[in-house]
Amino acid sequence: MKKLAALIPAILGLAFTANTGTFDARQPLPERETAITHISRINSECNELKSKIEKYLGKEKNNAGIYIKALNSDFEVDINASKVFPIASTIKLGILMNAIKQSEEKKLNLNEIESDLSKMIIESDNEATNRIIEKTNGLKTTNEYLQSIGIFNTKLQRIMLNKQAVKEGKDNLGTAKDLSTMLEKIYYSEGFREESSSHMLSLLLKEKWDYLIKAGVPFEVPVAKKIGEISRKEGYPYDLEANAGIVFSPKHPFIITAIIQDKLPDFEGQKIVDENSASAKAISDITKMTYEFLEN
Repeated sequence: MKKLAALIPAILGLAFTANTGTFDARQPLPERETAITHISRINSECNELKSKIEKYLGKEKNNAGIYIKALNSDFEVDINASKVFPIASTIKLGILMNAIKQSEEKKLNLNEIESDLSKMIIESDNEATNRIIEKTNGLKTTNEYLQSIGIFNTKLQRIMLNKQAVKEGKDNLGTAKDLSTMLEKIYYSEGFREESSSHMLSLLLKEKWDYLIKAGVPFEVPVAKKIGEISRKEGYPYDLEANAGIVFSPKHPFIITAIIQDKLPDFEGQKIVDENSASAKAISDITKMTYEFLEN
């Protein structure tokens, strides 16, 4: 926690104070609650929010993986969080972590890939991602790295834009819990030098899409996030929205990952994956529910 207190305010201050003028990054994060004292209340609260989200999703719950974790308490919501889904560009979190770890171990010169790392995270650039995969031998080393830190259900099995590999069953797979675990390790600088975690958070804070998780919180609240989208109209066999993010809310910062495959029933016939899709709206709405529940 001492690392966290020193690391997060500096990152948020650099990334947001100049832009919004409203988020005071100098305020320390709340201390972690004592689980043994509050466990009954927390369990009740977790079940309450979980029930609200499940009611919202209705029969589409089986097509969704949701994981929510408060970062200053033991609050946690798990809805199919260990179910394996295609995860589209959210796999780039694992690629990023592997590349940064290789640079720490002097296996890779960070300066040589810095531009591509920025493009991969901020713009979700697939060509830049493929260059990083090539330079890190990522189809092999990303999976080895993730397994070494206890993440076993997320697998990089193809380069970006390889639709033929998807048709052959070699998709990039993962779970909401795994993606959240990656963000948590970055947040707490677990397994990385502080400057490496700071660098990764800075990139994630600059990711350019402002819908999904970001649309579910007030404008001034920073979100370090990674988007993932796949659409049938682009030649893939399914529609999918995924977003994994750290919401730096004033009282209770939290991690939320949502993966929703195909469409929700209230947008009958819609097969477009973008900021207007039913799945995108669902992720925003679930984030809003969580933010208001934790902050109020």
